[in-house]
Amino acid sequence: MNPTLFRKIIRDIRWPFLGVCLLLGTIQIIRAMITYRITVEVLPELMKRIPYDALMKIIFGGKGKFLETLITAEGIQFNKPEHMQTFGFVDPGVVVIFCIWCIGRGSALAAEMERGTMELLLAQPIARWQIVGTHLVVDLITVPLMALTMIAGTWVGVTWMELETIDVAAYWGAVFNVMALLWALIGMTTAIAVMSRTRWQVMSLAISIILLMFLLTFLGQLVEVLKPWRFLSLFHYYQPQGIILYQRWKSVVHLGYGSSEVIYLVPKIPTLLLVAACTYGWAFWRFTHRDLPAPL
Repeated sequence: MNPTLFRKIIRDIRWPFLGVCLLLGTIQIIRAMITYRITVEVLPELMKRIPYDALMKIIFGGKGKFLETLITAEGIQFNKPEHMQTFGFVDPGVVVIFCIWCIGRGSALAAEMERGTMELLLAQPIARWQIVGTHLVVDLITVPLMALTMIAGTWVGVTWMELETIDVAAYWGAVFNVMALLWALIGMTTAIAVMSRTRWQVMSLAISIILLMFLLTFLGQLVEVLKPWRFLSLFHYYQPQGIILYQRWKSVVHLGYGSSEVIYLVPKIPTLLLVAACTYGWAFWRFTHRDLPAPL
């Protein structure tokens, strides 16, 4: 790691980082307010007239069946606060924030090369591996802080709304799942960045891959032919709700079709960490061996 470069990166990202942390924490507080409204005020009144099971059939009946497959994939029950609060970790807005941050951080190397500042930096007495290593150290510091703001926001919201049935301690497993996903996405984007000189090329390719992985995870729950390919998506190993509620630390991987189908249980967090290690490792190797043209 290079201390001077480290301070520069921290200075460049400090305000976006603080904004993202504040946003992630606020979303968890808002989620607690929504949880209180639905589970304490709305559903109890509805269940006086309609049983919970009948109400769910009305909501998810007919064409709404696919919503039940997606939303209740982890056995979520809408009348329980401890179940509803977990949506704060899988909210689409939260996932989008994750992806934007990871693409931005991972493409930082390409941005330096695009502006020509990378060549000027390498003209100083600094090894190439120190550049990638410094970015890695920044990610090792900022990602845990982002995940901690989420559990802090959950604690604030749960305490404020007096949702006594929710055990915030159960969310620590989800925090590690968040960290592993972010490191894997940043590592993947960094691996792309070290092969390019244009940030837009990196961002375009990273967005395309992330979108394909998201669609694979989404459609794989509905389309049988896609189910064996869901293991290729990093989001398949991001299942914090199962960790929080049922201590499910492994994702189910289906390989093959019909009678030849084979089912494996793959650890979620170790798999994401392995992807992060491999992609960062490739970035280290590729960046130290690639040819960088001189500025001008």
